[in-house]
Amino acid sequence: CEGLKPFCCIYSTFMQRGYDQVVHDVAIQNLPVRMILDRAGVVGNDGPTHHGCYDLAYMGCIPNLTIMSPSDEIELKNMVMTCAGIDDGPSVLRYPRGVGYGAEKLQKLFGYSLENGEIPTKGTPVEIGKGRIIRRPGGVRALSEDTEPANGSKDGKMGTGSRGLLKEHRVAILTLGTRLSEALVAADEVEELDPDLAVTVADARFMKPLDVDMIRELAENNGILITVEEGSIGGFGD
Repeated sequence: CEGLKPFCCIYSTFMQRGYDQVVHDVAIQNLPVRMILDRAGVVGNDGPTHHGCYDLAYMGCIPNLTIMSPSDEIELKNMVMTCAGIDDGPSVLRYPRGVGYGAEKLQKLFGYSLENGEIPTKGTPVEIGKGRIIRRPGGVRALSEDTEPANGSKDGKMGTGSRGLLKEHRVAILTLGTRLSEALVAADEVEELDPDLAVTVADARFMKPLDVDMIRELAENNGILITVEEGSIGGFGD
């Protein structure tokens, strides 16, 4: 097994039983253990005993951990590769039960540009602690526009057209994990109801470390900042 990088794969709720080992045998020693938490968040038919709603809260307070949560199957592959490259400390990757969205929804709702309309078979490592803007005001999907301001405008202050002319009409939704899809649908519906509102949707990707620059820009340029996650009090939004 020399040279291999082991991954510890376990249900989120079952990891609660090994919490002491995570703290004392992994985190305090700052060992490169890769913990992959399945059944993170609300898991439907598995029932309340398997809802992994506490992992962000109980893992977030432990030192030295890198904690990430993918929003879709492409990001899941990317984050597995990211974990494989973390050799200077422990990492946690949490993901839900169920199947992915599929190529069509990833392109239409999320805005991915997929070669030949197919989901990549291999992931690409992402920058640690780097979030991403997914939706800009007016429904523009912005996955490939990393250089644009986080409120969806070129001048960093206004929305698109007549939208978001006033800061109080600009809303930012910051998600962590798979509730990104619901946030995108909600943003589209809200803008349809009110032509003055400008809604930006961002994917935090990481709970630790946070993308402080992106969060600061969202907070400064929008009148309302909403966080969305599948977790208990004490998690990402707190």
